[in-house]
Amino acid sequence: MQHFVADQEPATLKGYRLDRNGGHDVIEAQIVENGREYQLHGKGEGALSAFVDGWMRHSGHKMNVVDYSEHAIGSGTDAEAVAYIQLNIEGQRVSGVALDHDTVSASLKALLSAMNRAQVKRTQVA
Repeated sequence: MQHFVADQEPATLKGYRLDRNGGHDVIEAQIVENGREYQLHGKGEGALSAFVDGWMRHSGHKMNVVDYSEHAIGSGTDAEAVAYIQLNIEGQRVSGVALDHDTVSASLKALLSAMNRAQVKRTQVA
């Protein structure tokens, strides 16, 4: 699993705000990428969809979620959430995993993990 956890470089999630309005989610996320902080804004039918929308607007890369799952590790209020995701980024399939005490945070970090892994693969090919 550690091979797929890459939620710290080159981009990391510093924080986010999620609002639900009329059945759609709007996200404002603070991202630090290569030492530079910026705001990501996106809309969608759920937090993942909104984050993907914001990332596509920011990066210009077309992507979609191919597979997603999450589950708790442990029980009770101290349980951690683990999220697994597979993305298709411009024809390239890449997976990511993340752990957090919050399911939404774990999901967003798993997205970043997959996107970071895709970025590393693109720079190795170039």
